[in-house]
Amino acid sequence: MKLEFKKSISNKIIYTLGVLFIFLFLLGYFLPIGIDKVKSLSYSQFFFSSYTVATQLGFLLFSFVIAYFINKEYSNKNILFYKLIGDNIFTFFYKKVAVFIFECLVFIILSITLFQ
Repeated sequence: MKLEFKKSISNKIIYTLGVLFIFLFLLGYFLPIGIDKVKSLSYSQFFFSSYTVATQLGFLLFSFVIAYFINKEYSNKNILFYKLIGDNIFTFFYKKVAVFIFECLVFIILSITLFQ
């Protein structure tokens, strides 16, 4: 797993995820103020708006990152390296998904604490 985190940092996926989550929470803040003309946005309204942005636009924002995250390993022929160290295609995929979910959770927690 440590190797997957290092690859995520070297491929700059973690930075892209950070920018996407900041964008998601900023949209969750600016859409009610800009479109609905809400004067003061409460904490629950902000999270509901951010949740709405994530559910409505999340597949558009994150599909590219997920595809790039997994495809980058195939394009560099790193799958042969994984076979040499004893990983099959399923453990390779599950490690990638686990790293991606962990990074997303870290950015969600950071975004919640920053926009509090």
